[in-house]
Amino acid sequence: MRHTPLSLHLRRVHQWIKAQQDLPEMPPKQPRKIDK
Repeated sequence: MRHTPLSLHLRRVHQWIKAQQDLPEMPPKQPRKIDK
């Protein structure tokens, strides 16, 4: 798989989402799908 800016961005977003879900303090109130 070639690393395109989009693929790198998606990986970063996935890591961010995982980090947010791992935080016990704040339950995620936003839907998992994030469109910007």
